[in-house]
Amino acid sequence: MDLVIVNKQKHVHYILPIIIFFSTIILSYAKIQETALPFLLPLFIVSFYSGYLYLICFLTAIIGISIINQDTFTIVVIITLLLTIYLLNFTHLLRTKYISFIMTAILIPFFYANHYNILQITVLVMLTLFNCYLDQEIIPLIIHQNKNVLNIKRLQALIVVVCTLFISFIPFNTTYTMIFLRYFLLISIYYLSIEKIMPIILYLSILLMLIAPSLKDDVLSLILPMSFFFYDTT
Repeated sequence: MDLVIVNKQKHVHYILPIIIFFSTIILSYAKIQETALPFLLPLFIVSFYSGYLYLICFLTAIIGISIINQDTFTIVVIITLLLTIYLLNFTHLLRTKYISFIMTAILIPFFYANHYNILQITVLVMLTLFNCYLDQEIIPLIIHQNKNVLNIKRLQALIVVVCTLFISFIPFNTTYTMIFLRYFLLISIYYLSIEKIMPIILYLSILLMLIAPSLKDDVLSLILPMSFFFYDTT
């Protein structure tokens, strides 16, 4: 029995870095104002705190997909952030609770140099900051790999991450993406409750409008039924 448990733990240990690798590739297609950094940067922080294997998988994926898409901007930003983190860590100035602010602050000059206006920079920075705090909730799940550390807040964060992965497929097929997204949200409501999932739906609706404003009808078809269901259960 002990041998079986050990083998299972090793299997899970290698599965999670692979998930990080493919999640990085998928999230690179979830672009707002032609950049996926609001989703890639939080995953970068998760990979950094989860261990070197996770960080290597993230960097391998981001470098590979950036070369394929000829996206030098993302590579330069990620490398700059990585060097900044290691420099702060070497000088003992790095604090976990401030890392999200530090990373998003570094993004501002990059966005400005890339000709983003003040409104675009504000939206992208706020979205990145929110996603950083949200994704940090799943770090204990990756490190401990134990269901005992799972709580409602971390489960909600995990649902948002999975839904964001679904949203990344919008440029390829909008219809099937929205179908899978609705089914996943319904399953989440079944296991949790409409009260726990409704804030997630509202946040995802904002993401959908930022990523593809033409999806306003799909967003309404997502919000309105859930809103009526929420009204009926109160």
